[in-house]
Amino acid sequence: MEDKGVINFSGGVKKGDKVEALSAKTTKIARDVISQLEKQDIPIFPDSFESVFEQIIADESEEFKHLVEQKAGIALSHKDRLLNFESEAKSGIKNVRDVLEITKEIYQSVVFAHNALKRKAEEISRIENPVAFKSAIGLCFQEFDNLQHTMETQIVEMKRAFEKIVVNIENVNKNAIYDTQYGVYNKKYFLSVCEKEKKILDQIGCSYAFVAYSLSKRFLESLKDKDFVRVSLKTMSKILSEHINNDEILCYFGSGKFVVLYKYIDSEKVLEKVKKISHLAKETNLFFEGEQTSLEFCSGVYVVNESSELIDEISYAISSCEEAFDHQADCEVYQQVTSPSQEEVQSGEGE
Repeated sequence: MEDKGVINFSGGVKKGDKVEALSAKTTKIARDVISQLEKQDIPIFPDSFESVFEQIIADESEEFKHLVEQKAGIALSHKDRLLNFESEAKSGIKNVRDVLEITKEIYQSVVFAHNALKRKAEEISRIENPVAFKSAIGLCFQEFDNLQHTMETQIVEMKRAFEKIVVNIENVNKNAIYDTQYGVYNKKYFLSVCEKEKKILDQIGCSYAFVAYSLSKRFLESLKDKDFVRVSLKTMSKILSEHINNDEILCYFGSGKFVVLYKYIDSEKVLEKVKKISHLAKETNLFFEGEQTSLEFCSGVYVVNESSELIDEISYAISSCEEAFDHQADCEVYQQVTSPSQEEVQSGEGE
């Protein structure tokens, strides 16, 4: 049975277990990498470390190498999506140019038709011979038939160009990773990355946490102009972006909430981070149309001790954030309360 417990910054939840053998293995490999770099007088940069690391793990078990490949694959998928996004964006621009060029050609055809019609009308009006008149009319219709065929071809080309643009837009949406309004990952990409990260973290037994942030109820009620909400959310996004580590993942989840995945972390350290961000928010003054106010967040924390479905884990953090909002608290932590065992139940019955 799961229940929720309200814990502010002074509280905490049970730390997740870690696989000591894996930790010891990776620590030894890291030391061997550094030792080899020092022997060869190679500066310890990320790329040089990665290169030697790959050489050293070549003789490790397939299972361990697969785990490393999974981890590296997350970063590679990020780069692939950016490349695909750039490719589709460039292709989309080219297709838009094609549409503009075809539009120009159709316009020129219409202008030509107008001028030709005017010219033919003047020529025909001066013809007195019935046979010549009939011949001129026939030639006129033939010219307009040719013009109609040309315009139909141009319209078909435009239709194809528009269809390509539709495909470009679909592919851009598919490969997009950012919420352009707030400058952080979008929900779809966030869920995709978290699914991969979660699989690895669950496999190696490392703890992680989801934290949902939103503007506090007290702050929102203090706003005189609701247009200020968007400005506040953008400032909120900036603060969160500036105070997360490279291995932490931030997204705008919708409905005024941001969600962060914190990895390799226990409840105490998560709460320290949340408390720091909360204080930074309160120290931030916002100005909007002559009005000044201090920003205020509330948050919900879910530290994963027992793995469940990803969307459930995130929903625990979001629901805790909503309770913090309703209770006007800085933070609430979702707690899992395990059901009593059969022996405990029987023991209780005997008392």
